[in-house]
Amino acid sequence: MTCNPINGSCLEGCIPGYLGSFCNKTCDEGTYGLNCAQNCSQNCVGFCDSVDGSCTCSSGWTGSPNCSEICSVGRYGLNCSENCSPHCRSESNHCNHRDGHCEHGCDDGFQGSKCEEICNAMFYGENCSARCNENCVNQSCDHITGSCTYGCKPGWRTPNCKQECSAGKYGKDCGNHCSNHCRTMACNHITGSCLEGCTPGYLGSFCNKPCDEGTYGLNCSQNCSQNCLSVCDNVNGSCSCSSGWSGSPNCSEKFSGSGGSAAQSDTTDSGAVTGAVGGAVGAVGLIVVLITGILFIR
Repeated sequence: MTCNPINGSCLEGCIPGYLGSFCNKTCDEGTYGLNCAQNCSQNCVGFCDSVDGSCTCSSGWTGSPNCSEICSVGRYGLNCSENCSPHCRSESNHCNHRDGHCEHGCDDGFQGSKCEEICNAMFYGENCSARCNENCVNQSCDHITGSCTYGCKPGWRTPNCKQECSAGKYGKDCGNHCSNHCRTMACNHITGSCLEGCTPGYLGSFCNKPCDEGTYGLNCSQNCSQNCLSVCDNVNGSCSCSSGWSGSPNCSEKFSGSGGSAAQSDTTDSGAVTGAVGGAVGAVGLIVVLITGILFIR
């Protein structure tokens, strides 16, 4: 505090923050300290205190007096008061200390500089670059895992609807069974129509229609036997036989009666007729003889 007694000039220089012979001039902007020899920190907002260099820190910096420390990991912004997004891709949840953008990208299912936005509709996964499976209802899926939000379209299995229904099943949630009349039980995984046609006795895309009356077998291509009493079985053509016929399944044998074949029956019947005719002739002859004898006696 010593000065020249005549002109008042400071004899031992100025305290920090001031300049001039009379130490009445503050440091120029951007400098501070003894003889104003130090520059304010670049991390200050505006200018620093001319004496000790203290200042208001810019975004991402902290520390007294001159904002020489960056924000701690997981924080950013003015006074390091903001938390990094929990969806920044990093075990340490690291983001830029100034503006909070995620320097290593986002966790699966998130996008944007700060990873605060979920993927757009129909996309999911890393960088939201994977498209939801087209077999998802409305092609809508979980933005992280890709599992279908509203389930699968008919014919496909959860969780990601990438697999067809297992053999023998079809439709919504694979909850329907192929018709028992599909050959090899193989049907379309979406509609249930039989892929390899029908078992004998059935028609139609779903093999749920029996053969029309009078037909049977594979593709209903065979006609029931004319010897059937009524309609035949649609699968193998078996039926109840009309009079005079027998044989399984389709009444193809002429009925023989008991104790012999049809030929023997015919022979027996012929002999019976011959015997009957012979007997009748003999009876007529006897009557003629009796009448002749009576007339002779008279």
